This record gives sequence, C-alpha cells and structure tokens, in this order.
Amino acid sequence: MSESSFTGRERRKTTRFRVRAADIISRFVITVGGIGTIVAVSLVFFSLLAVVAPLFRSATVNEPTSASLPAADPAKLLRVTLDEYRTMGWSLSSDGRLVVFRLDNGKPIREQTLFDGRKITAASFLIDEPAVAVGFDDGSARFGVIRFKESYFERRDVPETLRELPTGESAEWNEGVVRRTPQGQFRVVQVSAEFGEPLKLADGAIERLDHIPPDMGETALSTSDYQVACYAAGGQLKAGTLAAQVNDFTGETTFEVNLRDLPLTDGPRQAPSSTPLRVMLTAGGDNVFAVWDDGHLIRYDIRNLSSAYVVEHVELLGGENDVRKLTACQLILGRETLAVGDSLGEVSAWFRVRHSLDVAGDSFALTRVHTLPPGPAAVTSFAASQRSRMLATGYGDGSLRVFHVTTEKPLLETSLDGDKPIELVGIAPKDDGLFAVEDGQLWQAEFDPGYPEATFASLFTPVWYEGYERPEHVWQSSFATSAPEMKLGLWPLIFGTLKATFYTMLFGAPLALLAAIYTSEFVHSRTRAKIKPVVEIMASLPSVVLGFMAALIFAPIVEDIVPAVLSSFATVPLCFLLGANLWQTLPRNVLLRLQPYRLWFLCIPLLIGLRLAFWCGPWVESWFFAGDLRRWLDDRSVGTGVGAWMLTMLPLSAVAVTALVLTVVNPALRQRADGFSRGQFAWVNAGKFLLGVAATFLLAYTVSWLLTAV
Repeated sequence: MSESSFTGRERRKTTRFRVRAADIISRFVITVGGIGTIVAVSLVFFSLLAVVAPLFRSATVNEPTSASLPAADPAKLLRVTLDEYRTMGWSLSSDGRLVVFRLDNGKPIREQTLFDGRKITAASFLIDEPAVAVGFDDGSARFGVIRFKESYFERRDVPETLRELPTGESAEWNEGVVRRTPQGQFRVVQVSAEFGEPLKLADGAIERLDHIPPDMGETALSTSDYQVACYAAGGQLKAGTLAAQVNDFTGETTFEVNLRDLPLTDGPRQAPSSTPLRVMLTAGGDNVFAVWDDGHLIRYDIRNLSSAYVVEHVELLGGENDVRKLTACQLILGRETLAVGDSLGEVSAWFRVRHSLDVAGDSFALTRVHTLPPGPAAVTSFAASQRSRMLATGYGDGSLRVFHVTTEKPLLETSLDGDKPIELVGIAPKDDGLFAVEDGQLWQAEFDPGYPEATFASLFTPVWYEGYERPEHVWQSSFATSAPEMKLGLWPLIFGTLKATFYTMLFGAPLALLAAIYTSEFVHSRTRAKIKPVVEIMASLPSVVLGFMAALIFAPIVEDIVPAVLSSFATVPLCFLLGANLWQTLPRNVLLRLQPYRLWFLCIPLLIGLRLAFWCGPWVESWFFAGDLRRWLDDRSVGTGVGAWMLTMLPLSAVAVTALVLTVVNPALRQRADGFSRGQFAWVNAGKFLLGVAATFLLAYTVSWLLTAV
C-alpha cells in the first residue's frame, strides 16, 4: 500500500508575530485613547472649575500706607478724591482751598483758593461724575467741575530729567504727576477746576445742597438744565431747575433759576425744626428726600414742579422712642438706593417699591430692603463705588468696612492705626483701592474686591433688586451703563435650558425619527444617496454656528414677521396636505411619468403656504392679539426679547437635533435583514426599532444636550 501524501496546508500552532504586534498596538492605542478621553473630559471639568472658583474668593487688601494730608483743618475737609491710576488726589476744604497732592507721600503739588476765599456752607458731589456744586451764606451757589485730565507724551516731549524715569515710577511735572507706562509713554495727570457765576437760590444761607447735572460730555460746564434741591436757613426747602439759556450772538450761557418751595408740613404731620442731615435728589430728579438726624424722612414728588407734594413720611429708625441718631446717609450708584447708618453702627438700604395698594401718592413706598451687619461703633462716613453696588463705611472707632449692598455680603473689615473717628472714606474709581481720612492722615491701600455680586445666595435664591416689588430670580449680566445692579440668578437659565431642551426634542425627535424611517424604508436608493451626505453635513454644524446664524440672520427676520411665522405653522401643513391629496387624484400614467420629480412639486404648496402665512399674519395679529402681538406677550412694547429668541432658536435647534438623530439612527435602522428574512414589513421593523435603539439614543441625547447647555 502506497504511502498517503499530504495535500492540505499545515496548521500553525502559534500566532504570527505580526498579528500579535498588531493586537498589542491596537490594545495600547485603544487603552490610551479611552484614558485620554476620560482625562480630556476631566480637564474640561477642572478648567471650568478654575474659571468659576475665583467667583467665591474673598476680598483682599494689601498693607496700607499713610501720609499727612495738606489740609489746614480736617474738620473743614469736604471731599477727597483720587484719580483712577491712584497717583494723585485733590481735597477741597470749607474755606474754598483746593489742594492737589501726590498719593505716595502726600506732598502738595498745587494749592488754589476758589470762590475768593468765601466759606462754603454746603456742597454737593456726585459719585461717578466730576460735577461739583457749592453753596454760600448769602443764599447763592456755584456749579462746575473739578476733574482729572490725562495727557500722554512721547519720550522726546518730556524734560531730560524725566526721560529715564523707571516704568511705574511717578514724578512731578507741570503741576501734575507723570508716570511712565509699560508701553514707554509718559502719562501726565493734572487737576482742573472750573465754576460758573454765582446763582441766587434762596434768601438765607445754603445749609444743604444736592444737584444733578446734565450729561456734560467733554465740556467743562454744561449748557443744559441742572436739577437742584437745597435747604436754606429759615426753613426754606426748595427744589427745581436751572434752565440754561444760550445767547445766539455771543454764545454766552446764562441760567434762569426756577425753584419752588417744598412744604415742611403735611396736615397733622410736621418736619423736625432742626436742619436736615441731608437733602437728596433721586435719579431723574423726580423725587426729593429730606432726612433728619432723628431718622425722619420726607419724600416729595417733584415731577410736576408747580404742584410738588409730600408723598410720604418714613421713619428710618425706630421712631420717636428710639434713642438712636442717624449719623450718615447717602444715595449709592444709580441714585435710587438710600444707605443710612446710625449711632449704633447699624446700616440699612432703602429704595422705592411699587405696591398694589396706593399707600403713597405715587403708588410707591420707601421700603427697607437690605440690612447689613452692624458695626462696632457709630457710622461716621459713607462712600459708594463708581462701578458697582459696593459701599465703604467708616466708624467712630477708626474701623472701616466694605459691603456689597445688593447681596448684603461683607467684603472687608479692617482698622486704621488710630482709634479716632474716620472723617472721610472712599473707594478708588476702578474699585482697586480704598482710602480714608483720620485725624488729618490719609490712609490708603490696594484693594481687590473679587466678585461680590456672585454668592451662592444671589445665584440660587431670590434677590430683591431695585425697581422690583419682591425678591425674584433674575438673570441680566450686561448693561449699557454701570448704574444698574448686576443680576446673576441662575434659575432662569436652568429652567430656560430645560424648556429649550423639551421643546427642541418635542419638535425635533418626531421629525428625526419619521425622516429616518422614510429614508431607510421607503425612499429610493438613489435619492437616499443624495440626501445622506447633506444630512451628515448638517449634523456636523456646531451649535455655536447655529447660534450665530440665529442671532445674525434669523433673529432680525423673525422680529419683523412674528405673526406670519406663527401663521405658517397652520398654513404650510395645510397646503402640504392639500397638495398631497391633489397629487393622488392625478391619473396613474401621469403619476408614473412625474414620480422622479415629485419632491420638486412639493415646493409649490410650500411657497403657497408661506405666501398665505404672510397674507394671514396681519389678520391673525388683529383678531387674536388686539393688533399688537408684542404688547400681548408681556404687556410691553419693548422687552427682553426672550420669546423672540425662543421662536428663532427653536427651528434651528430642531434642525440640529433632526440632522444628528437622523445620522445616528438611519444606519441602525438599515440593519433589518433578519426582520425581512422572517417576513416582517417595513413598519414592523420601524416599530421595533423605535421601542429599542431609538428610545435609548434619544434619552441619552437629551441628557447630553442638557449637560452641554448647563
């Protein structure tokens, strides 16, 4: 018997090195990729945490410095102000002496006697403007500005002795302070003072004075109306305007005094006989506050000056039986919130609140809204920030505190070297420094307030903001000016995200699933080959791009045609249904010839539906929305635009969801060979898919959408 021959292939008992190497490399790449993905996501979390964490850090203050103020008598000091770079300052005394001094050593640079040496009996200074008003014992007042002026020079334009000045160092030049900037320029800061002619306001000496100048722009003195309130000796409380009149030939500006007496008695109620502690004008000059040291406040409505009246009497302290005295009061930034401090160190903030019942003549009542932590001694001085709702408070024992009024958050507590009362306290223009005057010494320090507007309470609990009837959750982080309060309530954003996600999935998920079923089970393969790349490109568009499209393209369009857009939700589907039914009535031979072009024919009812929407829009607005859809939405002609944004973003979000869901769902839906092998129809396959893969994917996608949005 012949020996059998082996005609097959000998089986290897070991794996080839190339296969094992590929397996090792693949395992390494997959492991590194998975770990890298986890690390990358974790780094995103930590980077976001690094951005958010500074919001909750505490305020800090550097080691303070002190210098002697060049003032004759601190008791006569009316005002001390620093420039925004904290290189120099000026002080104004009651004898009219203006002193410009360096901040680093207190050395006087220039002294000037204003008003011919007349004694100032009352003065008015603004928080965020250089306007100044001073009153005298003959009943007259002068209005003007004391401001810092900045000039920049190149190296060749300054004296040789200053050309080698180190960066950040200061020196005196041209009655100002020069400092070299990091860019190599020389910045010179000087002080200028300019006042108009005296204007007669009252018969007696001006004892209290407040004013609101018009927007002065770049000019030193305004040529528009001033709003003024004053209290003169003899019990004369006056308010009104100084109307500017410009001579067309000479260009000279004169002012016509138009003041009216305000009553100090209101039926059985009568104001204290003493001189008020302060007389203040609110923003817009519509109200006057007259405040006495016993805590009594009278609020006047002067919108119609000829019929000004007492709106209400308010007890800022406990009333007649309260032994406390009001020692300081000031309107903070915005001139709507009144901060008051008493002899026991308690500080509170008040502003007008609208009431449903007309408790006062103008439906508003001055209400205590914020109560700040009490201090160790009597409040002696207030200073409001020029940029935020911070309030610096000086006390009788030489201590100084800084609060954020809106959040009631204490930011800083420190004490000066001595234990004498603080005469004046201030916050630097950029909120980066603090200064105080104690017994002729100017104390100043670098200050970093952090982000006092952001606290856990302001983010997640209702906050009582100016102009609101009650504490509310509000988000409004940007404004045209620095006067309004920053509102950082997160609940509107959270619920807005939930609403946007819900409505997006409500519209987008059915559309995406129906589109996936149609393209997978019913559409022709050639048509599917054309649609799939377009859908994948749509799914690749980032949400940021869609947001820009909504803001720059769709929002301006939708804003003007909101009634037509709302009408299109009814007219376009009706036209599609009508067109589909008309298509079915065509003869069979015509249908067969037109079958490849049926999608193009669908554009006809689309255009007809859009045209009907534009035609019906004005009628719908007139019939259902009283002719003004915007006013019907929130009873305001001008609002936040949240509804319009929702109407704009909803279609784009639905398109984004539709494209992404269709891209993921369609391949899974195409894997249906096992169902067809058992004789199942396309609808049966689609139904099983909806109960399985699609439901799981939509749930996961909704959760990821929420997490991404938050």
